[in-house]
Amino acid sequence: GKSPEAVTSKIRKDFNPVAYFNPVLRTDANGKASATFTFPDTMTTYRVYAVACDKGSRFGSYQRSALVVKDFYLEPGLPAFLTRGDAFTFAVSAFKKMDKSGAMDFGLASDAGLQLSAASKSYPMREFDRTLIPVRGTAQGAGLTKMQFTGAFKDKTDTVEIKLPVNSGPEFI
Repeated sequence: GKSPEAVTSKIRKDFNPVAYFNPVLRTDANGKASATFTFPDTMTTYRVYAVACDKGSRFGSYQRSALVVKDFYLEPGLPAFLTRGDAFTFAVSAFKKMDKSGAMDFGLASDAGLQLSAASKSYPMREFDRTLIPVRGTAQGAGLTKMQFTGAFKDKTDTVEIKLPVNSGPEFI
């Protein structure tokens, strides 16, 4: 495996649940229309759904699934927010969709608002496996915090960046 510091993969940080929306896409003279878009960074199955309307107010629709997945990827299981002073534990899931076994290198980083740690920098993975990596932390300051999780398995890498609000909570006197 490669060291997480040497990872050069694209940082996944766009987790918008809607990939594309256009309520006024128009057809050409031949009745054809096309749209180009980029899926967000979420590993999931998206529903591609089209609704058409003609000048006579007749409607038609069509839908199809589009699976977005990588051979190796990370999914942090984070809460929606934290409160300053919280001590917490969550898991980062490492998914491997390959028939290879070996060690996965793991790294994490955060800004000053959070303190994060993992028990190890290396985790074993079997063929077509999911490994749960426990992460412990404390929320040290209020505001929008940023954290980054990096994994590497053989020649596959993934880096996920998440922004998470930390509420100030009650003031102590």
